[in-house]
Amino acid sequence: MACQRQGCIARSRMPIKSPLKSVSLRTLNGAVAVSFATVAFLATGSTISFAQEKSPQEELHEETKQKVIHEPVHRVPKVADSTNSVLHDADNSSGDNVPKNIQRNSVPAVLPAAVKTVTEPAPTAAAPTVDPPATKKVPAIKASATKAVKPAPHPLDDALETARRGLDGIRANVRDYSAVLVKRERVDGKLGKHEYMKIKVRSEGVKEDGSRIPFSVYMKFIKPKECAGRELIWVKGKNENQMCVHEGSGIIALKTFNLDPDGWLAMKGQRYPVYEAGMENLVVKLIEKAERDKAAGNCEVVYRDGVKIQGRECSVIEVTHAEERAPYDFHIAKVYIDTELQLPIRYQAHIWPKEGSTKPRLLEEYTYLHVKLNQGFTDKDFDPANPAYNYPGH
Repeated sequence: MACQRQGCIARSRMPIKSPLKSVSLRTLNGAVAVSFATVAFLATGSTISFAQEKSPQEELHEETKQKVIHEPVHRVPKVADSTNSVLHDADNSSGDNVPKNIQRNSVPAVLPAAVKTVTEPAPTAAAPTVDPPATKKVPAIKASATKAVKPAPHPLDDALETARRGLDGIRANVRDYSAVLVKRERVDGKLGKHEYMKIKVRSEGVKEDGSRIPFSVYMKFIKPKECAGRELIWVKGKNENQMCVHEGSGIIALKTFNLDPDGWLAMKGQRYPVYEAGMENLVVKLIEKAERDKAAGNCEVVYRDGVKIQGRECSVIEVTHAEERAPYDFHIAKVYIDTELQLPIRYQAHIWPKEGSTKPRLLEEYTYLHVKLNQGFTDKDFDPANPAYNYPGH
């Protein structure tokens, strides 16, 4: 993506050090009543309006007031093509450097009528044999070395660098975190409501005794009312890799369900499975998308500072694909990186407007509020038997 500057495509360097990735949620809906939900955090993009303490239904108007950071246009120096002169010379040469006024391989049209007898001279003493003078070897002319021409910079280069650096930081410094996740997704063409949930996420790792720490997710839904009280736990490799879910109210709340994260019930009304949840997964997905889009062509990238999400200062990377074509899956996407935490706390994506409209349509948005890092979560935090949770039968 390239930054727009004075009518030309320019690349901007972002002063932040973090990237994003995609996260997913799941909703469980069954013939047995209310819908269950599997949550997948940030993913392809969606936005929750929390800037400057705004309500979820409002957009972040403040960010449009921020000054766009520009960097001088990156130009690729013109490199003379050495083959041009060679081809030119070859085209204008005859191959034997014969002047134009000399005919090559000329033969008389008519032979003389009489052939004179050739008188041989009297034999003379043979001249002493003389070796030809030694000829000096002329070193072969080496072809001039050609310098490799670096590819032109792409607008996404800085964003990719930021994302990779951020991913390294997450993997090195974030063992777990808690937050309030607010998400909204468009599924099967229909835009759903904002959903609020308390979450705990534990990164995959190794304990001091050498045993593995599996990637783990806990979610408790707060609102809307129809899903309030629902709890979901998924631990990689545990419970036959199924998620453990129960509803928060009604008769169905008296039973715990073990569901396949990829099954139709868990995925109903959701864009992503639960195992794609989390900031690390979000960053990985964003890197994959950026590398794919970089290979597909050009785009526009803008960087902003000073945007706030509920009072927390953020930097923003905004990517725009003007043309609706494969492999692009969004028109405009924004990644909000918390300046203090150096983590992506919000991702928002829009698709292209409908025919006859100029307004982009929200595809998805995920916002992390009240993020607390490295809480020291243990297996108990991802166990349905935890007395702090409301799983029936425990």
